[in-house]
Amino acid sequence: MNEKPQQYNKILLLLLVYFLGMFGVHQFLAGQQRRGVLYLALSLGAILMAYLRPFLAFFLILALTVLLIIDFVKIIQGKFYHIKGYSLVEGY
Repeated sequence: MNEKPQQYNKILLLLLVYFLGMFGVHQFLAGQQRRGVLYLALSLGAILMAYLRPFLAFFLILALTVLLIIDFVKIIQGKFYHIKGYSLVEGY
């Protein structure tokens, strides 16, 4: 039952991070549920804080942006892994 997860095209993963990354979709795809929930909490928290305390929302958005840039670089380098240790980028 140790099946390798499906590998994805690098461009597809980059587009997924670019458009849906703030909601952690790429982390859920990689089997990283805790990180996916973290991304989702940061993005929803930033949306709520934008109405209540805009200054604090800036820091949530900043943290989320740093995490997304790290994921973007990992995908470009082919080092974006599934929780079981398999690369999710084709050719790596």
